[in-house]
Amino acid sequence: MTGSMLTEQTPWEIEADKCRKILSSSIRTDWKLPQDKFPPTDRSNVLDVPKESGLLSQKELDITDSDATGLVKMMGTGEWSAEEVTVAFLKRATIGQQLVS
Repeated sequence: MTGSMLTEQTPWEIEADKCRKILSSSIRTDWKLPQDKFPPTDRSNVLDVPKESGLLSQKELDITDSDATGLVKMMGTGEWSAEEVTVAFLKRATIGQQLVS
């Protein structure tokens, strides 16, 4: 062999790659964090990434920033629907998952 040597992946690395591909393909395209919205690797606090990403509306940010009492109140008055609350938390969780994977 000339030049560079290829290293073979271990069984766990092959399995991890498969899992990453499955995870990536299971995320809705419109919920994927654009590459230019990923924080620098040396940034330790990523709490503001959901807000900075532009993927969540202001209403979704308000929902996901609310505590349980606030959620119940807003849903009880009909201002927020169960579907809106669920989607908001799913989108935010999806952003978080992409940051830690």
